Amino acid sequence: MAIPVTLIWPGVDPSFIASLQSNGAASLLNLKNTVIKNFGRTITLTSAFNNSGVNFTITGTDIYGAPATTTLAGPNANTVETSQDFHTITSIAASGGFTAVTAGIGTGGVSIWVVINPLCIQSQTSLNVHLIGGAVTYTILRTAIDFNQYPFPPSVSIYSFQIDPSLTDATTSQAFEMTIPSTGVQLVMERNPGVNIGSLAFTVLQQGIK
Repeated sequence: MAIPVTLIWPGVDPSFIASLQSNGAASLLNLKNTVIKNFGRTITLTSAFNNSGVNFTITGTDIYGAPATTTLAGPNANTVETSQDFHTITSIAASGGFTAVTAGIGTGGVSIWVVINPLCIQSQTSLNVHLIGGAVTYTILRTAIDFNQYPFPPSVSIYSFQIDPSLTDATTSQAFEMTIPSTGVQLVMERNPGVNIGSLAFTVLQQGIK
């Protein structure tokens, strides 16, 4: 029988990557988590002080293992968020002294691709999203790319498609039966600072076996 795959999207956490810290000179932040399990996510910097004169360069990789880097002006008694998704964080470098800054996971991101067996006789897959708490906006995409061929294209997203309006910009728990032959599905979370802060569970169950 088929085994369900469940991915948990945790809610926004302003100190997931780095706890509160200060430094009087240009330096690297001390990181406590460097891998975001099963997802690429936007990264946040939060402070109750004015750090807007300091640039923070975030370096790591995206969900496909490609190098990723971006630079943010520091927060000014608020939270700033990248537009780039990161799966791993190698370093966060401050260009100058900073006061009471944390680094965390933000509102946007994408999951790994949950691969579906294309050799199954019946192409029926159950897609379930269960909201755990807080507000979310998500879309589920499908693809027919051959995951057995390496390397992947530079961006698998150009080979992905929306499945159904009920799974596009959705904000509630959903259960959907996908009958379109596909090789994988992916959860995409909308980047929406201050709004898309909740958590959910995404479960994929393919019917039968080969």
